[in-house]
Amino acid sequence: MSEGQGLHWGRILIVTASLGLLAVALLAAPYIKNGRSAAPPSTGAVKTSPPAMLAGPFVGVDLTGLTDTQRLVIGQAAIDFDRARRGLEPTCKYQSMSGFSDGGTTIYECPHYRLTVMKGLFSLQGIDGYLYGPIITFSGDNSVFDVRFYTYHELSKLLGGK
Repeated sequence: MSEGQGLHWGRILIVTASLGLLAVALLAAPYIKNGRSAAPPSTGAVKTSPPAMLAGPFVGVDLTGLTDTQRLVIGQAAIDFDRARRGLEPTCKYQSMSGFSDGGTTIYECPHYRLTVMKGLFSLQGIDGYLYGPIITFSGDNSVFDVRFYTYHELSKLLGGK
């Protein structure tokens, strides 16, 4: 990858990540409880449909047209994506995979998707650091990702000294 391409992708990733995954967590939280679909509390009022996701890895997904299973999968994927992006362990099971000697990339097998947390050594214009971030892969090679460059110090802060 040339220097210009790397900077271009870096800018795209920064803009994408700045959309604020908090909105996704807030939208998905009422429908997910301990990894399972949670029914909204019964109030006797007219049942309203969940709104479209406004931010996060699945921008603009209209939750009203989805089945409960689809909402659960997309909501859980968004939560795992956000947790990994913030340096936290995802809710999925870790899969031991040999062959990664890039600095610490890990793979998690989740129901309906695979979450790869990339952590690869990288040098940017002589500045040593890591490329770090989540990559969610659904069927085939359809992936959504948020990989950024971090200096060693900044990644250490994000990961809490890990």
